[in-house]
Amino acid sequence: MTDQFSNSAIKAILHEYELAKTGLVNVIENVSPDDLLRKMDLKTTDPNCVSIQSILRHVCQSSYGYLNSIQINRDKPTIAVPVNLWYDNIADYTDQLDELMKVHYTFLIDLSDHDIEELIDEKKIISSWRQKYDIEQLLEHAIVHILRHRYQIESFIKRLL
Repeated sequence: MTDQFSNSAIKAILHEYELAKTGLVNVIENVSPDDLLRKMDLKTTDPNCVSIQSILRHVCQSSYGYLNSIQINRDKPTIAVPVNLWYDNIADYTDQLDELMKVHYTFLIDLSDHDIEELIDEKKIISSWRQKYDIEQLLEHAIVHILRHRYQIESFIKRLL
């Protein structure tokens, strides 16, 4: 998908985003419906980290959130977030992750390297956790977010074996 871009930061970011998404899909591809729903972390206070399902829902929802934060920062219309991201099978999550990548490509196609870098603090995006990011930094965070949760899911899967 990144062939449509010149040699740019956006091309690199989209490539890494796709790799992170593909890595996550490879990890979850054989998760059964029962294991998807199984509560794996009974000690956590974070409802987004109880099961593979809750993690995948959180990853998808967060991806839309990052894009909408960027849209708001750019004074553009926000992207509709699916009402229900609680799926009971891996195929639906895989489809949703593929759809998210298409949305990212569609949204980011018009951004230049200059558009994604912001040095003026007042023009940066303030995340829901109060951290300031420019667009490039927020997209880099989005990639690492997938990687961190992939690692978490991998540890759940090892416990299931």
